[in-house]
Amino acid sequence: MSTKPPKQQHSAGMWTRTLACTFLLLCLACGGGGGSRDDEGPQAPTQHQLQAAIELALRALDTEAQRGADLEKLYVANDLAGNLIPMTRGVSAGTIVANAGDETTCITVSFEGDTQIRSYDGSPACRGVSGSLRITRVSAEEIVPGVRVTDLSLVDFDTGDGCPVNGAQRTTVSADGIHITAECTYTDLDICGRLFSGQVTLDGRTPTDWEVAMDEAIHRYPDGSEATLALRRQPADGLMRGSIAARLADGGYAMTAEAMRIDPACGLPTAGGLMITAPDGSRAGADFSTTTCDTPLVTVTRGNTTDEWPLFDAP
Repeated sequence: MSTKPPKQQHSAGMWTRTLACTFLLLCLACGGGGGSRDDEGPQAPTQHQLQAAIELALRALDTEAQRGADLEKLYVANDLAGNLIPMTRGVSAGTIVANAGDETTCITVSFEGDTQIRSYDGSPACRGVSGSLRITRVSAEEIVPGVRVTDLSLVDFDTGDGCPVNGAQRTTVSADGIHITAECTYTDLDICGRLFSGQVTLDGRTPTDWEVAMDEAIHRYPDGSEATLALRRQPADGLMRGSIAARLADGGYAMTAEAMRIDPACGLPTAGGLMITAPDGSRAGADFSTTTCDTPLVTVTRGNTTDEWPLFDAP
């Protein structure tokens, strides 16, 4: 009887060693034992990446600046309609309507039932305002203390720039002492041919500290980038402040806009700045106080380094 040599046993040992070597090589190829690039975390943005994030925010801000100017017309309309005057407990809705705004020779006032119609002739006495407002009080303060609701229709309402507003709003006004908040809801309001739907909050106490709170806006672009803005604008000086979330290929940038003003001639900011937090957590500041349409440069500070960067491929 013949005996088989231990060939099978020797072959199994070879396969075991081969598999072990292959596994070790695969681990080394994947970065095992030496650490991988993914373990290093997000990298600080390059100048090109940070500049792209700033320019993305500025494109969206330019669009929002136009919308903010449109919404300031609604501030004027609500002011003239008496929606922004302080409320006194016990004052009837009829008294508020009758005394809404300053009566001058440039205004014609008439009534249709509970609706007051105020027509403006566009003269300097009317602040250049033309068109008409139809004001209907839905509820009086004595019914809901501290709150009144008004339906306001705007017919060819023009604040003097040749850009009429047509449409309707419902305004809910509440007051805490002399502080007033007016929440205005619109559906397909036509502002100089641009349709607007949504809610705007007017918030303040005096003509110089009133703010127009613009609802959150998302701007998406063909390259896949997007910017989400939540801004407030002061009608007294047109300055905007608020938050901007910019998303690009290299990640998300969180920005805070501070006292920014956009020049409509070129769409660039000429005041204020941006505080920026990059995807890796590093911070930067963009200062536009010396930016002009003729000198499209922004001053950027990162750490202890401050440089001037061109905007939108400016020479």
